[in-house]
Amino acid sequence: MSELGDSYAFNAHGDVLNAAPSEPEEVARLVEELKSRGNAAFKANQLPVADTLYSKAIEHDPTSHAIYGNRSMTRLSMGNFDDALEDADSAVRVCETWAKGHFRRAKALSALDRYDKALVAIRRAVELNPQDKTCLLYTSPSPRDS
Repeated sequence: MSELGDSYAFNAHGDVLNAAPSEPEEVARLVEELKSRGNAAFKANQLPVADTLYSKAIEHDPTSHAIYGNRSMTRLSMGNFDDALEDADSAVRVCETWAKGHFRRAKALSALDRYDKALVAIRRAVELNPQDKTCLLYTSPSPRDS
């Protein structure tokens, strides 16, 4: 993470980054707030900030497949393909039936030029969610394949 990203994240989000909840309900609320702010940072293309927020959410709840998936997408967008794959693998470990986790794995594997494994991952995503048009696009032959 860059110093600028750290600095901004701590200044703008210090309340949630430094929170130390003790009750399960407080932890759940904090994780939702971290995820929400991470999503907003991602949409604003503040990728290092999103990464920091998602990472803190995972510290508090390492069982959230969706947050691993969000951090995977963030890291993929930052060009951190190995870390993106690690997060996608974690998402799938937590929830093997989450199609989007397999899709994230496929994207990370593809970015790492591991196309055979990417194809297996995308096929699993389609198997889990056959209506997902994004996944189907990845399995369709390209015009140059015709």
